[in-house]
Amino acid sequence: MIIKCIVCILAFTWTFQAKAQDAPINKESFDNINLSYPGLEKVDKLVADQKYDEAGKELLKYYRNRRNVRHLDFNIDDKEKYAGKSYHKMLWKWLTML
Repeated sequence: MIIKCIVCILAFTWTFQAKAQDAPINKESFDNINLSYPGLEKVDKLVADQKYDEAGKELLKYYRNRRNVRHLDFNIDDKEKYAGKSYHKMLWKWLTML
């Protein structure tokens, strides 16, 4: 009985095993990224050298280590307050309060 359970669990995990990335990284993977942005110089060089896997790792490292990111801080209760209003006006108001 225990062996059947183990076999079932192994079969289930092998069947539904997800891969982090199915498609290989290529030049087109970086088309929508501004590689001339400050901090992405290493990524840009690696893409130019056609070292796409290394460029992907460097890009991930950039995103994990950047500290100058500002996230909008909206409370879910503000949904009705801001409904129908221009996002840009709300953003400007929020930025001027900082």
